[in-house]
Amino acid sequence: MDPERVREWILATEIEVKQLDGKAVQTQAALAQARQRLILFHELLATLTKSPVRISDTDVAVGRTTRDRTIEAAAEILGEFERPMTIQEIHAAFVRQGRPLPGRGTPTNILAHISTSDVFVRPQRGVYALAAWTKEESETPDRKVASGDQQNDQPQNAVG
Repeated sequence: MDPERVREWILATEIEVKQLDGKAVQTQAALAQARQRLILFHELLATLTKSPVRISDTDVAVGRTTRDRTIEAAAEILGEFERPMTIQEIHAAFVRQGRPLPGRGTPTNILAHISTSDVFVRPQRGVYALAAWTKEESETPDRKVASGDQQNDQPQNAVG
């Protein structure tokens, strides 16, 4: 394979990414405006009917920040693979599955969101797992023994 041809592909894809990134910003702005209109229409309806109209956060997708979406996506990926993964593996899964990437789309951008979330634990350097997995493991007798959590079954201060 010709390296120059691969460089052309890289250049073309970089241009495409820039264009799509610009469209994403426009789409986010349009989405925010549509959500505002939806809330205003609900408020208008409540005023006209003189009765409260219930609006849930999920109806207008309020609260779904980039952080929330990134944490949710990373948790889903780990759940699908059912094993701890490196940040590079998580990033690769984001890309393969076409999931939106935070920031500039690097593994570090994903890491910035998941490293501060209590949804994840870091069992070893550069490897991330679902915190629920460690809770499940710690509830089994084998895990307690392995981690030293199990108390000694011998009576304390036994008089012999």
